[in-house]
Amino acid sequence: MKHRWGRIVLAWALVLALLSTGAAVPGTVQAADPPAGYVLSYFGGVPYDDSLHLAYSTDGLNWTALNGNQPVFRPAIGTKHMRDPYVGRKQDGTFVLLGTDNWNSEYIMVYDSADLIRWTNGRLVRMNTNAMHTWAPEFFWDAAKGQYGIIWSGNTDRNRTYVNYTSDFKTVTAPSVYYDPGYDVIDSHIHPWNGTNYLFFKDERSTGTTPKSILAARSASLTPGSFSVYTGAITETGTEGPFVIKSRSENRWYLYADYYSRGGVFGAWTTTDLGSGVWTKLASGTFTLPAGVRHATAFEVSQSELDRLKAAKWGPYRLQSHNYPDRYIRHSGETMRIDANVAPLEDSQYRIVPGLADPKAVSFESVNQPGTYLRHYNYVLKQQANDGSTAFKGDATFTMTAGLADGAKVSLRSYNYPDRYIRHYNYELVLQPVTTATDKADATFSLVYP
Repeated sequence: MKHRWGRIVLAWALVLALLSTGAAVPGTVQAADPPAGYVLSYFGGVPYDDSLHLAYSTDGLNWTALNGNQPVFRPAIGTKHMRDPYVGRKQDGTFVLLGTDNWNSEYIMVYDSADLIRWTNGRLVRMNTNAMHTWAPEFFWDAAKGQYGIIWSGNTDRNRTYVNYTSDFKTVTAPSVYYDPGYDVIDSHIHPWNGTNYLFFKDERSTGTTPKSILAARSASLTPGSFSVYTGAITETGTEGPFVIKSRSENRWYLYADYYSRGGVFGAWTTTDLGSGVWTKLASGTFTLPAGVRHATAFEVSQSELDRLKAAKWGPYRLQSHNYPDRYIRHSGETMRIDANVAPLEDSQYRIVPGLADPKAVSFESVNQPGTYLRHYNYVLKQQANDGSTAFKGDATFTMTAGLADGAKVSLRSYNYPDRYIRHYNYELVLQPVTTATDKADATFSLVYP
């Protein structure tokens, strides 16, 4: 017993020593609830929106959008246009969201979260005073320094990767060059594995055999200036925003990159040996991402975190008519219609939840009558309680598409009658095929916050 107690004391001493130096204690963040999947952070979506979107996957290949591919969070600071959103886990298990403040800011957007649902303490953190843009911020934990390194793409005479160090994501050190191979580079992403740090980046040069493509460098440390290129072009011309994840089921990695001129199209590549620098492109159809994804990154989450995200009810939202913008979808008893001056307001508020018949689609749950959903019955839209039947689930599930009359808005296609859309007719909601310009206008709505 004496020896056993001594081992316990020694173990706790080691933990306390590690904590006192700021180093990560292996396994403390997720030991009781190990990783069970991945969450994807991105902007874009359908319709396009410069805000935080999230999706999830359990295999790293097939991704399901949360909140119907609508923003799960819109920033209220800076330009209010968040591009390149990056979510990372701190050493204490909580999360930090970094984002590009539109195009030409010296600042980045920063938010905190404990649950990936509520984002708080929004602030702008100045990364440089040289009038450089600060694109695509990401962060890593540098155990040797006991600080986080925030890397980002900035430009003076050309683009380089810079780093600022921080302990609290509020104050940062002055920027210094982190990676500069001697030519324009942007969108650096670090993936550590087995004692080596791999840095994937976009070669911004317009010349060469594969211009504007993704390459990789590596280093045994995280020290600025220590990385050396060891690959040729991994991806095709016209790709940016790389991120890498490791499969949870086998010794395999996936690299994703944004075909930035194609408006939300990604490619994916795979390897079983990071050190080889050899990657194979995955065929179309072997992976799926939500429509309109732009500049994504991914991180691992536990089962409880994943379950919480999947169960979240985002919103509330109102659905505003495209061609009668003073009117909103609302319920009046079981009847669904578009009205102006809705009272009470809650009659026109809905939460977007995973589709009752298909989680890749969406359903709309009433805010003031929870458990009731927008559904069609004999091609007429109603609001009714979920009876748990297969028929109800299909009737209450819709695919959110780009607006038929305005691509910046949305249209709602029936899940079980995919040739029909929700539209208004004489101010009441019906489910009909859409062919004419009037039909398309009647079937187009804006998702707005109350």
